[in-house]
Amino acid sequence: MAKAGAQLTRQGWLGRVRSAQRPLALAASLVVSALAIVSGIDRETRARPDLAASLPLQFGPNAQAALAHGRLAENDFGAARGHAEAAVLSAPIEPDSTALLGAARAGSGDLAGAERAFLVAGRLGWRTPITQFYWMQGALDVGDERVAALRLDAILRADPALVGNRNLLAPLEASEAGREALSVQLRAAPDWLERYGGDVDALTLPEAAIRADVLGRLARSGHPLGCVAAGPLTRRLVYLGDIALGNDFWRRHCPGRSGSLIADRTFGDLQVNQPASPFDWTVIGDSDVSVTVDPAGAGQQRLLLASSASFPRKILMQLIVPPPGNYRLSWSATVAGGAPRDRIVATVSCRPDAQDWLTPALDPASKRYFVDLSVDASCTGRWIGFGLLPGNDAVSFGSVDFRPR
Repeated sequence: MAKAGAQLTRQGWLGRVRSAQRPLALAASLVVSALAIVSGIDRETRARPDLAASLPLQFGPNAQAALAHGRLAENDFGAARGHAEAAVLSAPIEPDSTALLGAARAGSGDLAGAERAFLVAGRLGWRTPITQFYWMQGALDVGDERVAALRLDAILRADPALVGNRNLLAPLEASEAGREALSVQLRAAPDWLERYGGDVDALTLPEAAIRADVLGRLARSGHPLGCVAAGPLTRRLVYLGDIALGNDFWRRHCPGRSGSLIADRTFGDLQVNQPASPFDWTVIGDSDVSVTVDPAGAGQQRLLLASSASFPRKILMQLIVPPPGNYRLSWSATVAGGAPRDRIVATVSCRPDAQDWLTPALDPASKRYFVDLSVDASCTGRWIGFGLLPGNDAVSFGSVDFRPR
């Protein structure tokens, strides 16, 4: 690691941090998660640096470390350095104070002194996030994405919530080599993997696409997330408008859904409550409609449907991504005794709320209902929806198919 540190430049470690809105605010904030060793009043000054000003020096190094932390957040590197030096003198083997000293030296332009401090901090203990961050940036400066990913992994294992800090992740995610190195660390399924795949509601489309790339590499290496864990990022991509990428990501991480244009044709994995993604079946709740899951054996299920409404009610929908062409959508709908019943209608549209129902025909040979349709390039995704017409008898519905004709 000394080799990486020796080649740091002001535009390197400190320059990367200065690109944030508040220079060194990231480094200072990372320290907070590491300061949980000391007890009593002195520990409280860690969380509230303003308390430290009223404490005498004999309360120990944490009061000075807290003041150093506060000055770093304010970009007052000279004052931060003085407080950090006092903290180190009070407790020379305490790694957090030495890391603060390194950050203060870097902020004031003393990169050689910063390196010396972080070398000591590293020998004292690698659990301090700011130390890991320093060496992560050093590794990036010399093009060693593998080591940078190791350092980032250590930071996130200590505090998985830091996955939400874009300034921390962006330097490694920015390059092809960095994304590959990050995906390699994720193969060990660290605690922060769940947050990396799930804490996505604040991501922009470019950020979500980068995350899909990293996790796509993970899937291609034989480590798919699974349908439920892949759901949040899939939903985010669809919400942001990239339906094609969402579909690709979903199918890579949910391989059981990738055998046909329609996922879960026989409802074997259907969840009446919230589905994992829009590429699964969504059951639409309605007080006038009863939907009961009826096991059909061999991993299949059918839906037993009844309605008291006087007009068609949408009961089910799924988002698919078919290429332009001619298709046949078909399904089975029967009543007690197995006779076909024509109370199920369908819609295939660019809009999820569409109710332009298509009237099906019955294939006398297969006893299946079907509609033939053409798909153009006007939209990437098509919402398949099914509705139930008024009637007194319960309908058994299942075995949906959508294929070229």
